[in-house]
Amino acid sequence: PVNPTYGMDKAHYESFTAPPPNYSYQQEARAVLERTRVMASSDKQKMLLQFFDSKFTSLLPFQINWSIMSHASEYDFWYYDMVLVNTMHDALLLVWKEKIVHNAVRPTTVVHELLKEKMVNTYAGPYLPPMEIKAKEWQPFIRTMPHAEYPSGSACICTAFAETFQLMTGKDEIDFPLEYFFDAGSSLTEKGVTPANN
Repeated sequence: PVNPTYGMDKAHYESFTAPPPNYSYQQEARAVLERTRVMASSDKQKMLLQFFDSKFTSLLPFQINWSIMSHASEYDFWYYDMVLVNTMHDALLLVWKEKIVHNAVRPTTVVHELLKEKMVNTYAGPYLPPMEIKAKEWQPFIRTMPHAEYPSGSACICTAFAETFQLMTGKDEIDFPLEYFFDAGSSLTEKGVTPANN
């Protein structure tokens, strides 16, 4: 008989846990301000940040390109697609459960609450070079989603995708170059300006 359910039972689902986060909010605040300061001067970093922020424009096209380059049959294409999409779905369920458990604050709040009026040299906003601003005025280059910081949903989904892809293909590398071209001015945050060139 066909079992009409899929996925994990409740006990198996609840057995997946993440350890409590172990980091210094002061160090993390300084690190994110420094990373965004460096990013503010790099069109490449800005575009990669936007590209990988969306799993629809990064992970799923990777699977399509792999299927084309490896001459996968139509059946294999849809099989891999179904397995990978379901893997990402299950990863999201697991990580969301742990986000609720840990309820960790997001970087924007950490910077605003810990550093407040301190002057920091960092990303100052769209179309601007890095400059001195009050920490409480800092905003990230892309929006911060309104859910707990830890564990990282993106890291969980990407790890699940990569490990499942390795299991399906039997290897930990690909046989074709990974390239993506960004048109000049195609940034969603700095439209018409970033990147300066194709």
